[in-house]
Amino acid sequence: AWHDDATARRVVTWVRYLDLAKGVLPDRDLTFVLENIIEHADLLATDEFHTTNTNHGMFQDESLLVISEYLPMLDKSSKYADISKKRLKDYFEFVVTDDGVHKEHSPSYHQIIASNLGQYTEYFRKKNDLGTYKEFLSIYNRMAVYFIHVIKPDGTLPLVGDTFPNHKPTGLVWTDNKYYQYA
Repeated sequence: AWHDDATARRVVTWVRYLDLAKGVLPDRDLTFVLENIIEHADLLATDEFHTTNTNHGMFQDESLLVISEYLPMLDKSSKYADISKKRLKDYFEFVVTDDGVHKEHSPSYHQIIASNLGQYTEYFRKKNDLGTYKEFLSIYNRMAVYFIHVIKPDGTLPLVGDTFPNHKPTGLVWTDNKYYQYA
């Protein structure tokens, strides 16, 4: 029940549930869900529970961003956002080489992580956090250059690491990069 990734994903589901249940559930039930979200957020914010420099840690940080965004009235909301932003910056700096390669060396993971990074980049642009936006955009664009070159001539991905024959490049990442879209 307290697996690192499961905890992060559960709390994001609960935030969405809480948002949808506002007009349906009685206050005591809404309070119960909110108290559990806070308990999870407090745990996710600790260094001891955080799985640093892993994609599970990235999802833990994402869940803190979701909580801070959807529940800004919480006392610790800005603290959750600050922790999340710092950890995400540290993670992407650690896990992506200067050449734009995701260090796990699996083309499928590279694409998944880049897709998430693209969403965080857009989030920080919309929040008008231009420093974080530019930092993330730079990493995201470097990741595109590598991925363009890893796609095989037949349009598939090499079977490296956790990449399987059915994993193919998606047109949903780097939508504004004409070289990637061509590849």
